[in-house]
Amino acid sequence: MLIESIWIKDLKDLELKARKIPKKVKLLILLGICQVEELQKASHILGILFPETEKIGLTVSAAIRRGVVLKEGFVLVVVKDAGISINVFSSFCADEVMAGKEIGNFFSDKKEGFLLLLTDGVKTLGENLVKEIKSKLEIPLIGAKASSYSFPAKTALFHNEKFDERGSIAVYFGYRDFKHFSIFDWKEIGREFLVTKSEGNRVYSINHFPAVEFYKHYLGDWVVDALPDAGVEFPLILSENGKKVARACIEKHEDGSLSFAGRVPQAAYVKLGCGDLINRKKTLETIRESVGGYNFYFLFPCMARWKFLKESINEELEVLKGKESIGFFTFGEYYEDTLLNETLTVVALEKNGSIKLENKKEDKKDKPLHVALADFLSRISEEYSLLSEAIDNNDFGILIFSNILGKLRCIYASKSLENITGYQIEDFILGNVNHNVIVFSEDREKINKLKEAFKREEKKESVIEYRIVTIDGKVKWIRSFIKKEHNFLVLSMTDISAEKRVEYLSLKDPLTGLYNRRFGVEQLFKIIERNKREGNYSAVLFLDVDKFKFINDVYSHNTGDKVLRIIARRIENSVRKADIVCRFGGDEFIVILPNLGTTRELAEKRALMIAERILEQVSQPILVDGKEFIITTSIGAALFSSEVKPSDAIKFADLAMYESKEKGRKKISIFTENLKEKIEKRGNVERLLKREVINRNFRVVYQPKLY
Repeated sequence: MLIESIWIKDLKDLELKARKIPKKVKLLILLGICQVEELQKASHILGILFPETEKIGLTVSAAIRRGVVLKEGFVLVVVKDAGISINVFSSFCADEVMAGKEIGNFFSDKKEGFLLLLTDGVKTLGENLVKEIKSKLEIPLIGAKASSYSFPAKTALFHNEKFDERGSIAVYFGYRDFKHFSIFDWKEIGREFLVTKSEGNRVYSINHFPAVEFYKHYLGDWVVDALPDAGVEFPLILSENGKKVARACIEKHEDGSLSFAGRVPQAAYVKLGCGDLINRKKTLETIRESVGGYNFYFLFPCMARWKFLKESINEELEVLKGKESIGFFTFGEYYEDTLLNETLTVVALEKNGSIKLENKKEDKKDKPLHVALADFLSRISEEYSLLSEAIDNNDFGILIFSNILGKLRCIYASKSLENITGYQIEDFILGNVNHNVIVFSEDREKINKLKEAFKREEKKESVIEYRIVTIDGKVKWIRSFIKKEHNFLVLSMTDISAEKRVEYLSLKDPLTGLYNRRFGVEQLFKIIERNKREGNYSAVLFLDVDKFKFINDVYSHNTGDKVLRIIARRIENSVRKADIVCRFGGDEFIVILPNLGTTRELAEKRALMIAERILEQVSQPILVDGKEFIITTSIGAALFSSEVKPSDAIKFADLAMYESKEKGRKKISIFTENLKEKIEKRGNVERLLKREVINRNFRVVYQPKLY
């Protein structure tokens, strides 16, 4: 056999057993289940005994030899000189990109075999390293990051006389016939979260929670107390190079940040993970089918598998009992161009034909508590995924906010929001989009008032309609249901623009864009009720454009329509924000003036001021199609409090408008009871005259005219 292994219990035993190894061996690999200082001493011993031999080594949390887990001592791997090409190249450069280029260039001419990559477990950013190596390498790349059984983690490695806590060692094996595979069976649980601040492999916040607080919030105090160890059992899972990869926590910092065994990019989406114990049977079958028929195996299981899947690890390794299998539990596994975590990565060498592997009978004993918990989390996650998919494919969006360190921050945004607003969901979570950006300027005040009501806990839930401005500048109407519960606030967003369009068409005049008569009458009902509660006076102005028929008859109805639209805008610009301008029909308008004051005198004074402003604005020259028009209007005003019907208020203002016409137009008249009596008397006279004409009680008498 070309590769053999020796278990060594301590440094003294290393020196004794190493002396028995022939001096002409190709390569020595030392796996030290020890502290950094002990590994350095071991490297000196091998350096003295084998000055001409390539020697490499690294710290490990636990080693694997012939299917058995070893938790102390050393494992020395002896690679004999048997006609295959074996080359070693190391780089202890602090720049991973530079180190990757050096290694890639050194082995770029290799066309067969594979490259075994070993690095420290804490300081080297493996993603940058393997990306550079694979950009120049044609053969497969497999490897692992050194590990440590102590926390905070401290790892190291050596190549001949080089020893450091940061570095990379690449070993080329010129085998033509080998097999390699990687199994990832960690289950995503819950929903996606956004990494809101990170640098390299150090994560400062996730969904705005400080990294430690994130684990506390979702997994509880017991997990935080066990960090970073618990962060191995519950890693972050993200996508990289089209693959699902996990990042196990390896260090907890005093500022609340966490370091992981691999880069976690800022603005990356991550999920929490746990061992997929439900599908363990399938994983074991895959391993059995993949490892048969070889004499030697390099094994690189993640340390998380040892900690969380202890019962299952023995089943995995049992397949290799009696075979020369060497490996260790890692802080990360290299597979081609990706740094993995939580995987089992294997390289099989020296094929010896197929062998039959019997399936192990399923153990029917009771499941441990953590296995039941994993089952529960898996089921809940599947249900959550279905719910999340349903929300994302619906026509409403969901935002969830949480009070984090005294500030309300967005921690969840559904994918469906992108269709409603045009913004990406990470824009909401990162705070790039808030109500000052997205809410239509005229609606911000009512949003702010509602926020204050929730802040003062005057409201627990509410429904509100408002407008937003999408990323491409479109204005949409939104209806939101808002509910506050403990430290969370949930807000839904439904696009009701089509509904508002129908409402607009039913309440607006299509020619001028003003409200129509129906809307005006509805508002009068509400204002009269409010006057009854508050003791206010309000008013109705009735406007008629003087001699407008002349414009239609002489210059066409198209010109008349343009003039009416200009008049409508001028009336709108002359009134207060609270006032309501409606087109009553033809060339007639009504203006509803609510809340003018608590006395009739004050209300009349304010109504007259507004009416005079309208007269002045409307009478300014109007230029349409190159023609100038001087327009005047007659206005009637009717004041009311609560003892009136909407139809009567409009009728009284209409009567006052006719009084203005009689006074010579471009006048304002206030409706009074005397005016009512006068008009009623005039109406009675008109009715009597008509009746007498019908009854032929009038006759024509001609009076001679003398000259």
